[in-house]
Amino acid sequence: MIETEKVAYNINIYNRVKELSEQTKIKTLDRFHLSFAENSNDDILLTTDAKFENACSKMNLKIKVINPIKYLMEVFQNDSNI
Repeated sequence: MIETEKVAYNINIYNRVKELSEQTKIKTLDRFHLSFAENSNDDILLTTDAKFENACSKMNLKIKVINPIKYLMEVFQNDSNI
């Protein structure tokens, strides 16, 4: 299910962006995007940015960052195994 919600900027997001700044060289806007997604308790963050996806795959994150095509392939694979 896809959900859309507004997530207000708050101190948790600020702190997470600051933490990510110290841990990685991910671009500033990507750090914000990731922080907002984590703060909204999302399970998955879809991206077409291969560098961003690769950098996130090397980190211990609260969510999975994945390319939409790869995500769909996983979903279809899991559906066919049922």
